[in-house]
Formats: sequence, C-alpha cells, structure tokens
Amino acid sequence: MLKAFTAAFNAPEEAVSYPDVDTRKANHDKGLCMVEAYLDSEHGRMEELPLGVEVQLEEDLPEIPSPVLGYIDLVRPGNVPVDYKTCASTPDVQLEAFQHEVQLTLYQLLIESATDEKVEGRELVFLVKTKKPKIIVHRLPAATDQEKQRVLDIACAAVDGIYHERFHPQPGMHCAWCSYRAQCAKWTGGER
Repeated sequence: MLKAFTAAFNAPEEAVSYPDVDTRKANHDKGLCMVEAYLDSEHGRMEELPLGVEVQLEEDLPEIPSPVLGYIDLVRPGNVPVDYKTCASTPDVQLEAFQHEVQLTLYQLLIESATDEKVEGRELVFLVKTKKPKIIVHRLPAATDQEKQRVLDIACAAVDGIYHERFHPQPGMHCAWCSYRAQCAKWTGGER
C-alpha cells in the first residue's frame, strides 16, 4: 500500500504543482503517515472482503424527478456504505453525521434500489490529519423509513429549486469552499 501511495503521488492523474521541493516532500510524508495510520487501525485491518470499492450507482428513484448518481467509497458486507472524510482536527462526529446524513442516506437508497436488499448500517471514516494521524470510525444504523423520506423531501426541494432557478444564499460552513461565494455575496433577491 505504501508503494502504491508513493507511485500514485509521483504520477498523479492530474498535474499538481508545489511551491517548492520541501512542500512536496512534506505533503508526501504526511500522506504516508495517514496511510500507515489507516493500515494500523481496526478499520484498515478488517479481514472481510468489501462488496465494492469506488462504486458508481445511478438510479431513477421514483420520488425524485431527476436521476441520483453516487460514488460510494466502500461497500462493506451487509451493504454498508462507507464514506471517507479527511479533516485537520478531531471532528464532532455527531455534527458530521448530521451534515452528511443526506449523502449517506442517498447511498443507502441507491444500494437498496440496485440490489433489492437491505442496508445494515452506514459508516463515516475520518482520516484526521493531526501531528499524529488518527482514524475515527462513526457507525450509524441504517436510515429508517422516516429518515429516508426526509432525505427524499430535501432532494425534491433541491431539484425543484434548481429547475426554477431559486438560488438564494444559505450561509454556513460550506461557504469556505463554495465556488459561488462572490456571486452569493452580491445577491439582493431581485433579478440577476
């Protein structure tokens, strides 16, 4: 795994530029430490064979007027979707579970639709990039029918907003990485 990481780092699919050699080496070394931490973790030492890795599923769910496309990092036995997240500090796992509820529940719906089988649970795996990297696994039960309906309602509201071009500001933590932040800051509620 460490050799595969170094090979991928040295020959990325897309060109990556670093300000200097020291930054490149530091990023490589941090990456190696993260891979080692994961391989040493309970999650990394699982002996079970995954059902799928980087699974692409696209389904026309009857409740949503647009296809749903998902790329699931890992599917464990029991049809458990696993999503990996990197973070710079120890996360509040309850907050993260809330923030990623829509994603994990849509993954569950995609798996159930594609397989006609139940999903036994959902997982978030945090790769924490602290000085000494750590791996935090947060296991969630499978979404209930009520939780699934909530996510379907959220998805329908989002699709409806896109179709009708209702793009109103919703400031939050996501603003830090949103590519439309400048346009959002200029929004006045009127015509563009």
